[in-house]
Amino acid sequence: MNVNLSVVPGFLAGYARVLDRRRYDLLVGEGGGAGVLAALEGYRNADGGYGWGLEPDLRSPESQPGAALHAFEVFEEVAPISSPHAVALCDWLDSVTLPDGGLPFSLPLTLSDATAPWWAGGASARSVRLSAP
Repeated sequence: MNVNLSVVPGFLAGYARVLDRRRYDLLVGEGGGAGVLAALEGYRNADGGYGWGLEPDLRSPESQPGAALHAFEVFEEVAPISSPHAVALCDWLDSVTLPDGGLPFSLPLTLSDATAPWWAGGASARSVRLSAP
């Protein structure tokens, strides 16, 4: 496969979120982790979780487990820079952990517009198994 990397910045300028553009800059050595964390901040909620479309198919503002996964991916990418928000995210996840120790697939949405149907129905009352027993 022949990939033309010279067109990536133009594509990102036209179609990507600021967070995606900052992550790309970090990847190619043209930006730093502080800029990525600043862009991630726009998706953080006061409860310590993340929402607001951080998971692109889940646009509702409230914190969601799927968005938490994406936030942790960002924290890993910027390492060794760290963020105190990682601890707050762990605390939020603990607050929504189910009695069996798992996490709900999604929590109830206040706004389901522009959200994929598999997120809108959310299985908030039971854990979702992600691997074979």
